[in-house]
Amino acid sequence: TLAFQPGSITKMDTARFQAIWDMTRTFTLGGTFEYRQYVYLNSTRIDHTWVGSVNITYWLRPRFGITLDYSHYLIETNVVAGNYSRDFVSLGGKTRF
Repeated sequence: TLAFQPGSITKMDTARFQAIWDMTRTFTLGGTFEYRQYVYLNSTRIDHTWVGSVNITYWLRPRFGITLDYSHYLIETNVVAGNYSRDFVSLGGKTRF
């Protein structure tokens, strides 16, 4: 929607697969694949979002780790010239209980 105008009602369907593997006590490998479909009601617009990500965590302590994450996003839409993709790399912390 355009800025300063009311948004539109959206129906979203999502499918997600996520896996985590504790390779050793100090390293964890994870990955996610996700698909989302956005249907804008009272509009012909439909968006499809594909996301794939992988991360590795180094556990400094049993409950605190440093995580390096890479994600690739692909957005497909029926809006003219609206398709795009992006890659994102992040470094952060993670905890578990």
